Amino acid sequence: MKRIGLLIAGLAVIALLAVGGYWATASQTTNLSDPNRPIEVATGKGFELKLESNPNSGYRWDVAKPIDEKVLSLTDFAYDAPRPMAGSNANGKEEWEFKALSPGTTQIVMKYVRPASGEVAKSVTFNVLVK
Repeated sequence: MKRIGLLIAGLAVIALLAVGGYWATASQTTNLSDPNRPIEVATGKGFELKLESNPNSGYRWDVAKPIDEKVLSLTDFAYDAPRPMAGSNANGKEEWEFKALSPGTTQIVMKYVRPASGEVAKSVTFNVLVK
């Protein structure tokens, strides 16, 4: 009787892991950070730009040019802080999530700016092709 109980428990764990793995894969987006690599994405799919950032420096990433809202939408933004052991001057990552709305080509131009003064330290341009 104990064997049947163990078998059922084992099968339940396997089933939960299989379903959990499916949902984790189904909800993931493509992570990108290299502006030299064109972004190709299917309509309806999402992708995420991960840009190194350090808010302690007074700078943060911002969209430099309006996004073509016929082709893309900005769906989420988050800051992924560095681990506490990395120190207060360690860089984290700003995560900008977009969704492809319709076929077309566009650019995402981002600037690393000090909001208080408007001083831009650098900018990057991502070329996007939505299929």
